[in-house]
Amino acid sequence: MQVSIQCPLCNSSGNIEVPATLTQNITRGLVSVNVPSAFICQHNFQLFLDRNGAVRGYQKIDYQVWVSGGESRQIESEQKGTEFRCKLCNTNIRFSIDDTSTFLTKREHKEYFGMQLSTYQIAHVFKNEMHLNSVIVDENGVFQGYIEGYPLPLSKFLIDGITPSQELTFRLLDETMIPLNSHRFINILYIINAETLQILDLICPPFLNIVEMAKLTHIKIQEIEKIYRNISECPIVKIADKEFRVWISGKTMLIASFVGEDFLSTFNQIARKLVEYSFDVLIDRFEHTKIALKFLEKQQISDDDIQVFFRLINDDRFFSKIQIKYPENLPRIVTRLKQEFGIKIDVLEPFLFGQKSINQLLTSDLVTNASELLEMIDFIERRRLLA
Repeated sequence: MQVSIQCPLCNSSGNIEVPATLTQNITRGLVSVNVPSAFICQHNFQLFLDRNGAVRGYQKIDYQVWVSGGESRQIESEQKGTEFRCKLCNTNIRFSIDDTSTFLTKREHKEYFGMQLSTYQIAHVFKNEMHLNSVIVDENGVFQGYIEGYPLPLSKFLIDGITPSQELTFRLLDETMIPLNSHRFINILYIINAETLQILDLICPPFLNIVEMAKLTHIKIQEIEKIYRNISECPIVKIADKEFRVWISGKTMLIASFVGEDFLSTFNQIARKLVEYSFDVLIDRFEHTKIALKFLEKQQISDDDIQVFFRLINDDRFFSKIQIKYPENLPRIVTRLKQEFGIKIDVLEPFLFGQKSINQLLTSDLVTNASELLEMIDFIERRRLLA
């Protein structure tokens, strides 16, 4: 339904589309709707609707977003801060590490080669989407690299940040989030949120309709839930000529089809932990997870390798290039590390000279050597070779 609104700060007016289902089920009280900047005017504000869809009041919102376009405008403050380009639309974004109103979340990390790094999530509006960027920044506010960038429809933010459950159409998150086309041990791997009906596609051959497959999987699980009081830990469902294993935690379902049964016991240890992650975290870890999955293509997988898998997913520091205090010592250190770990000089030098991050190295054929690279990092850190 169309709702006519007016900004409480500058009196700019306009219309917004609000799903009728948001107000139909109200028995008492009001529904809050967030109106992001650039939707009606440059301001963020909140309006309150009654069950008839009538506006009953407005409220200013004190957090900061940026207007999409050629240049970024800071609405609440003109102070300088950390700058980067949106990974999706290339809009210039600025935020301050000292002002919690300018970012959504912050996650601090252990020291990394003398650098104090943190991951920040920043949002801004672009057309009918909210673009979410996770970036890694040092203690001085210097941008060090991207973790992930993904869009969400503005409807997700209309009421308490939750997409209305009445939207019963499964959908992929974004066409820019490209899955792996193949894997040595896994035919298909995807994760669905049964509440928002979003699909996180991790491994999928290009000829498969993953949206229809997710829909059918969801229906099969609903059938099992109706028939059995307690679902087995890892139920099996069959769709077309494929057999899938399903791991469930709350509204999150992790679904996988394997090349053979030999890999199942190993992956079961991983899936039981991975499905416990919140869906938003899984989205944010998308690129991490693809790298970690490629690491699992090695010949033999040990318990230590499973720990490496989760380290690759969880450690944002690997997306940052390093800064060396004493570069004159590097030739000697490179020679020592080559002897210690058998890693080629053409791999060591780009990393140690701050030209490539560990993540960039692992996107190549070196991914199955991730254990050795991480051992090398720990070796350098313990001995403070670069401090």
